[in-house]
Amino acid sequence: MKTKKILDYSIFIIDYLTSMIEHISYLFVVASLVVFLAVFDEKIIVLLLDYIFIYVLFFQIIKNIYFSIKNTIIFKKTSIQINLFIYTLLYLVYKEIVYVEFDFKDYYATFFLTTRFIIYFIYLFLNRKNIKDYFKIIKLNPYQSFTIGFIFLILLGSLLLKLPVSYNGHLSFLDSLFTSTSAVCVTGLTVVNTSDFTFFGKIILLILIQLGAIGIMTFTSFLAIISGSISKTFDRLKSEEIYSETSFKKLKRLIKFIVISTFTIEIFCAIFIFISIKTENINVENPIFFSIFHSISAFSNAGFSTLPNNLIQFYNIIPFNLIIMILIVLGGLGFPVTLNLIEKIKRETKLSLNTKIVLITTFILIITGTLGFYLFEKENLSKYNSVDRILISLFQSVTSRTAGFNTIDISNLSVTTYLLLIFLMFVGASPSSTGGGLKTTTLFLLIFGTYLMIRKKDTPYIFKKKISPSYFYLAGSFLFIRILILFIAITILSLTEKFDIIKIVFESVSALSTVGLSTGITPELSTSGKTVIILLMLIGRIGPLKFLSSFVKTENPNKVRTKIEYLQENIVMD
Repeated sequence: MKTKKILDYSIFIIDYLTSMIEHISYLFVVASLVVFLAVFDEKIIVLLLDYIFIYVLFFQIIKNIYFSIKNTIIFKKTSIQINLFIYTLLYLVYKEIVYVEFDFKDYYATFFLTTRFIIYFIYLFLNRKNIKDYFKIIKLNPYQSFTIGFIFLILLGSLLLKLPVSYNGHLSFLDSLFTSTSAVCVTGLTVVNTSDFTFFGKIILLILIQLGAIGIMTFTSFLAIISGSISKTFDRLKSEEIYSETSFKKLKRLIKFIVISTFTIEIFCAIFIFISIKTENINVENPIFFSIFHSISAFSNAGFSTLPNNLIQFYNIIPFNLIIMILIVLGGLGFPVTLNLIEKIKRETKLSLNTKIVLITTFILIITGTLGFYLFEKENLSKYNSVDRILISLFQSVTSRTAGFNTIDISNLSVTTYLLLIFLMFVGASPSSTGGGLKTTTLFLLIFGTYLMIRKKDTPYIFKKKISPSYFYLAGSFLFIRILILFIAITILSLTEKFDIIKIVFESVSALSTVGLSTGITPELSTSGKTVIILLMLIGRIGPLKFLSSFVKTENPNKVRTKIEYLQENIVMD
């Protein structure tokens, strides 16, 4: 009996130590990534990941040997862990890869060979239960899950774009990280020419754009819905919180519509783009892929193009311009608005207040932007005929809201035009769309709220509907946070970069609003400048308020709080 107690106690201690060592191993991996992200040194990350991963695999071998011995002692039955064989094989293969003698350039290229990715994937698959347990322990709130999902996709994309088969030449990790962030955040800012990526690299970009546009949570929620697993309370609350939809039935319908409509619109418009370039006898490399790429990029409001000069050569091709503009507008209207319009056409429902506000604001912004661009750029547009001038002005008004395509050289515009485009970029698209920016509904509420204050009206009514005052408070918060973030970013960039302030402001607003238009300074940014723009793109895609909410501790909704009423006092505002 005493011997059994000693054995049980010894097994308990060894199990505890094994668990502790495993946790420390994962902390080392995370620490190595943090060091890398701090210094952007490729050699450091290669050496750290290689040797730490060898250690982790070796530890897993020892751990599985221990479990085999433990099962033999306790159950009196020989039990060889199947994972022992897998980990041993992975260890031997990985060790051979690591210790091959290369100079750094070849060594680094070897690091990203498919073999290593396969090994990482197998390891993560074998430890999927531990990963799920970590997330359960951490108890992420919806915004933290949303943010981590985007960061994970960005890091994975940067590694894939760094593959030798993805790019013609050497691509630094910072540049691959920048490109991946721009693709996932559907921005379109580039530090390298998109045409320099191989066909494989362009496919990776396309996948990143598509997943970034519809959102990680949208896609995973769609898969969960069709599999029936989203019925769990946590998944429902998480999705409802992100999409601002309180009805789970409507939420399911919206998520299904987002995914299905996205692919349907992109496929049909890709066909129309293909027909337009064939009809106009436009010579482009691989017309089918060109059509698919630009259809997805336009609907996603990404602004990426496979051509070196974006869409400048298409400035006078009316069918092509119209298709791209329709895609941009459809992507920027927001999926709830598109769904509501379809239901209205089918006579299933009336137009919602949100739909009316979005349509009115979008129309006014497009017309205002077109007229402003046409008037402010008379000199630059003088070399074109009247039809082309209108087409270029209309296209730039539409794309400046959040898409980032251009049919005219943005670097040679007047300061007045830059200010107009900065305003359009700052406002951006509509809520729950593929675009970024302050959003059309927020702009409407700010203007309408100001009007109510001037008229001294207490109760806000529009289109015979009452609007809750909380929406006006939220609109003010959105505006303040966005301006604050821009002020900080512009201040930092003005210290680290040697460009005109108007170009720095233009670049910053373009990044935060995930537009992608640039005056041409993006490739010339310093390491600090690129890092700031990366952060702006990430914050802009997630949403400043959602991003900041990801740093807030999750509160227990079942916790009972004592309500305390305080005396009211007035504050002097003007």
